[in-house]
Amino acid sequence: MSNDQRLLWLIPIVGLSSIFDGFSSSTIHTLQRRIDLGKLIRFDLLIQVLTLSTLILWSWWRPSIWTLAFGVVAGAVYRMVGTHWLIPGYSNRFAWDRDAVKEILFFGRWMFLATAVTFLNEQADRLILGKLLSFKVLGVYTVAFTLASIPREIVKQLSHRVIFPAIASLVDQSRSTLRAKILRQRRLILMGFAMLFAVLVTVGDQIIAVLYDQRYAEATWMMPILCCGFWFSVLFHTTNPALLAIGKPLYTAQSNLAGFVVMGLGIPLAFSAFGTLGAIILIALSDMPLYIVSLYGLWREKLSLIVQDIQSTAFFIGVLALFLIIRHSLGFGLPIQAIL
Repeated sequence: MSNDQRLLWLIPIVGLSSIFDGFSSSTIHTLQRRIDLGKLIRFDLLIQVLTLSTLILWSWWRPSIWTLAFGVVAGAVYRMVGTHWLIPGYSNRFAWDRDAVKEILFFGRWMFLATAVTFLNEQADRLILGKLLSFKVLGVYTVAFTLASIPREIVKQLSHRVIFPAIASLVDQSRSTLRAKILRQRRLILMGFAMLFAVLVTVGDQIIAVLYDQRYAEATWMMPILCCGFWFSVLFHTTNPALLAIGKPLYTAQSNLAGFVVMGLGIPLAFSAFGTLGAIILIALSDMPLYIVSLYGLWREKLSLIVQDIQSTAFFIGVLALFLIIRHSLGFGLPIQAIL
């Protein structure tokens, strides 16, 4: 596939979607700041329905790989046009504001760095494993990772759309008051995700066994391991918005840089020493460096949440242990039975 000449055209065509996204209205960000989730969700659903309908019709008319590429571009066009009609009477125009430019250059440089390093960190596993594993094992890993990442992706969206704007609206308050409100609002989120992760770890292998055939048997032990490690994602993504809200994106860049370095150096070493199992465990713990750097930043900014993190982690371990005992008593063994 790496020598397929179609990539020379597919990549630029799909890349057009980024250009159209750049001309989208700022109404999306305005609604996120207002935490108007109802309108945002309805808009996203409408764009997804339009994009999927276009993709289905185009595939029926002329089925080919180009249909997928043009479908992505069509979705970006729908989104771009729709954003300009999202808030009645709200419009964007080109303008030059010297003070705004200075603020964007000062704050935006760290955001740009944080975004770039975040991308590298989140794609490092597939970039490295693509070199270490066969296509068959890589496909199995992708299935396990995708299912294990469902709660992780949910908390990332929650962090971006709810937690960050909610904290940003409170940044004028004292750090002690802000910290108290974060603790109160975060408690239920952590408890909910602890339950969700515990359920996925307990029954994840059974879900894969039902959905996929014997070729994906290895995914049954990969998914529980990944789910356990991704708990650090919840801790990170429910605290990092506080650092962004108070104007400290440097910590985000440092967090993701630490994660990228650990992944880049750790995966080959873990694979060399312990094979696929070692690489999977390292990837499962890939968000731990991000969380540790974030902890340091929160401590520096007098927003430390370490006590709540310890309590919620203990709750997660307790619930998971209870579910595993029940599962074992019912005769299903352990989720990682295949490697024991």
